[in-house]
Amino acid sequence: EIRLSLVGSEMCIRDSGIQDAPELNTDNSEEVEYHIVGMKYRKLTDDELESFSGGDLMIDPDNQYDSEAVGVYNFDEKCVGYIPRPYNVELFTILQQSSAGTLPVRGWIDKSYDYGKKAWVGRVYVKKKYFNTSNNQEYN
Repeated sequence: EIRLSLVGSEMCIRDSGIQDAPELNTDNSEEVEYHIVGMKYRKLTDDELESFSGGDLMIDPDNQYDSEAVGVYNFDEKCVGYIPRPYNVELFTILQQSSAGTLPVRGWIDKSYDYGKKAWVGRVYVKKKYFNTSNNQEYN
């Protein structure tokens, strides 16, 4: 059995054996939502990507494509993707100023199909309290 479900503004085709679509963030007052990109380039299994529920944002100083790359890491400290430009710039600055060097996030990654070809859709949610960097606090 195949079902369609709407995830954000993305249409996803899902096998009935896969869990229901993640709940959308409806309370925008406490969190900022970011897309995750680059998941198809990570050498991770479908299970590793689909089991993502949160982790940390960290600067990726070795990223040859973006000098301000902000990686999305799961709880096993594996990079599952990146925050796209230009949205990474503010997060990069916050992470540079943070004594912890990380920002905790919650999120999800799911399969999507575009003209029959598998693609990945993902989001992370960062609490707005981390955007006040004037006190340079540790974020963990």
